[in-house]
Amino acid sequence: SGGDEGPASLVDAVRSIKSTTVGGQVFAALDGGYRRLIDALVTRISVSGRTALHLGVRVDSITPEGSAARLAISGQAEKAPQVYDGLVCALPFHAALPLLAGLSEAAAEPLREIPYSSSAVVSVALAPGVEVLDLSGILVAADAGRAAKAITLSSRKWDHLDRSASGRGHVLRVSFGRLDDDSILDLDDVALSAQTRIELAEIAGIDAAGAEMRPTRWTHGLPVPGVDHQRLIDGARRGLDDQPVPVVLANSAIAGVGVPACISVAQTAAADLVAKWQDESHGTSRL
Repeated sequence: SGGDEGPASLVDAVRSIKSTTVGGQVFAALDGGYRRLIDALVTRISVSGRTALHLGVRVDSITPEGSAARLAISGQAEKAPQVYDGLVCALPFHAALPLLAGLSEAAAEPLREIPYSSSAVVSVALAPGVEVLDLSGILVAADAGRAAKAITLSSRKWDHLDRSASGRGHVLRVSFGRLDDDSILDLDDVALSAQTRIELAEIAGIDAAGAEMRPTRWTHGLPVPGVDHQRLIDGARRGLDDQPVPVVLANSAIAGVGVPACISVAQTAAADLVAKWQDESHGTSRL
């Protein structure tokens, strides 16, 4: 466009951005991790007196009961109500399918087509004095012939994890697992830790011989959107709209696994559930 408001071309605009420096670390996080956020939310809910938390329970089935939903709950079932006027289903779709099928097979059917991949993440605390690259992390190409898919140099990426002032070593994470290949999850902790040392040495030149390691496995933890992903999500929502119980979906398969995306999906789900419940309670049609 004409005028003198900005750069004359896209190349000039990119050069202008690259020449601009921003102070501080690029990536933001909570000091102490997201567990602090979860603990704060639990505390706030518990002291409010308006909302009850039922922890350590499992929902085994959902069945319609008029315009409400009856939940079969195991665990501390005596502490949890059994009938609810509306539900937010925030489970991964592969876990939600047995529950949603009891409400609407039309809603469950499209969700069966959404694939999930598994992963393992090994948290590593290096010995003092072992240096790492001055990068936030490394992504490994799928055709590189390596078992690891990424290395996050955590103490470089987030200032609050830098332990050098106390004389302690760097901390990092190594991620394993790709779509249609869950073989890395078959390794026990000892074998997975040994493979982690090999990957760190081969990919980043890091000596992890004296490191402390903690593997964590996420079976079917990552949704993999395809070209028909939005069509499948929309189909599931229509299936839920066609049954009498107000139910909405909220999980990382809808808009991505990032924290901002998950917050946005949760806010939308809460608003949609209120709208559905109000429509149902006033006898109006729900679209």
